[in-house]
Amino acid sequence: DPQFDGPGYDPQFDGPGYDPQLDNQQINASSDERFVMYHEPQPEAISPSRTYLAVPYAEKDEAKAVAKAAGFQLKWDKEAKSWYAPEGANLEAVSKWRTDNGNVLKNTEEKESVESQFARALKEAKLVVDSPVMDGKLHRVPTTTDKKGGLSGAYAGHLDGITAGGYIQNYHTGEVVHWKPEGAIKELTPEQRAEQTQQAQQQYEARQAERLAKHEATAEAAQILWKEAPLATPENQYCKAKGMLNPAASGLKVVPNTVSPEAHANGIRIAKTAQEAKALRLQDPKNRVFKAGDLLVPCYDMEGKLWSLQSVNPYFKSLMKGGRKAGLLSVVGAENIQAAFDKSKSDPSFPLVLAGEGIATADTVSRLMRDRPVFLAIDSGNIDSVARQLREKNPTGLLLIAADNDHMKPRELDENGQPQKNVGLIKAKEAAENHGAGLMVPKFDHDEKGSDWNDLAANRGDKIAQRMLADEFIVAKRDAAIAADRMISLARSREAEARNDPTTSADDAYISSERDHAADMIAGASRHVSNINMAIADGKISTKGVNNRASVNASIQSKSTSMNEKIKAERQSVTYEDAQKKGEEALKPKKTRSRGYDAGM
Repeated sequence: DPQFDGPGYDPQFDGPGYDPQLDNQQINASSDERFVMYHEPQPEAISPSRTYLAVPYAEKDEAKAVAKAAGFQLKWDKEAKSWYAPEGANLEAVSKWRTDNGNVLKNTEEKESVESQFARALKEAKLVVDSPVMDGKLHRVPTTTDKKGGLSGAYAGHLDGITAGGYIQNYHTGEVVHWKPEGAIKELTPEQRAEQTQQAQQQYEARQAERLAKHEATAEAAQILWKEAPLATPENQYCKAKGMLNPAASGLKVVPNTVSPEAHANGIRIAKTAQEAKALRLQDPKNRVFKAGDLLVPCYDMEGKLWSLQSVNPYFKSLMKGGRKAGLLSVVGAENIQAAFDKSKSDPSFPLVLAGEGIATADTVSRLMRDRPVFLAIDSGNIDSVARQLREKNPTGLLLIAADNDHMKPRELDENGQPQKNVGLIKAKEAAENHGAGLMVPKFDHDEKGSDWNDLAANRGDKIAQRMLADEFIVAKRDAAIAADRMISLARSREAEARNDPTTSADDAYISSERDHAADMIAGASRHVSNINMAIADGKISTKGVNNRASVNASIQSKSTSMNEKIKAERQSVTYEDAQKKGEEALKPKKTRSRGYDAGM
């Protein structure tokens, strides 16, 4: 649920930094050559092994079609960045692109500029940018699917050093691109490589220091405004529209009509209308403009420090300009983060609940769970980070995620004719698998409008929504236990692997991290499974006494079988050993490594 730029805001989010590592595959060719010779091809007409071809980007579709007509398929070597004909292919068919063919010409026309290539990549990712700024800084821009004023795209590009590079993210589709320009890459000497790495590190540290300074300044302004803001009431425009009955109980506030000289000195400006907010922004881009009466949602870190504020009304929501977002969370059902943890500790049998995205969803889930504390992750891109922190806060406790379900999205086609993604649900599922959590997902009829628990309650009423949440609660508890078992199984396998083969260190940090939590998670998962089995046997939910449905039980058994098969496959993948050569590195799947030139992005 990307943040939309509403009246008076120019949001800048923390986008993931781009820090590609130096590519292991160096290509020895001059920078003015379009076609790169990687290997000498075999002279035979039928290829005895793979034969690399000089296929320019503009001709790749033609080459693939010619190969298909000749009875084979061209392959792409990701490391060499080149197309090749596989063993046994008829090389006569693709002779046009063989590097030993005299018809393969060097570049005789002007090469597409780096800026033009990057602009093309931005367009392919559905970002709307006329002329990208290649200054190494993160820029927020609209996407083709944004509403008016939306800034759901982010990019950073640079021309530093020998090799240009960039980072692209579309928060609507979830697509992330680590970009490098096409064409030959000049091979670096060891001295050049060391110099470039040092420069990249210095640039990275400078950008981090600049970003932290902005975050601290924004936090100071947010704290001042928060102290001066009055508590929200059910009559607030957004609270009324979303059915939030007691926002003050969660400590929510509203933008005041006026602010103190101290707030003014920190850039806070209060507008009465959207038009006035726009004028204040144009007057000085550094102004932190808010619209009077909008709901304010505090954004804390896990220690309770207020870093930023989210402003919400029925038409938009946005974070403070220059503020931090990554890893921040808020809470309803308690006055602050610490109060929420204190409430959870008073009843260890009840789970920590994380609402994936909006404040209205969190408020609804809290109400349906009898005013239990519910955390919220601000938006879908932040779910994994917040779930990880909640898991670290309580390694043995039950963690549940109340996911969004934009069920109509996959039935809508993007501009390329492809189904759109249900991003909120995808992100919630990933976080659940990563951190041993269960999912509670609202189910809608085929043509029913809505995407979250607040929409479901508004459509069908609290009683029906509460019953569905109760059923989801049972399934989610079992899912959480299965996910925890999966994490434990992998942790044990990796721990044994590291202990038996200390030279295998590719995943040392990950092994160490999982080993630290494994014992606690074993106890927690066992307790969850025991409790769930008792609930299923009774046919009831302990907190509500709602009769369990046969479909719920069937869903649990199906998910158990599926996850157990996944556990088995993953355990085999991490314990595989090379039986052929003693002392040789095991031929097992390894974690993906980022590749490319380290440009400090």
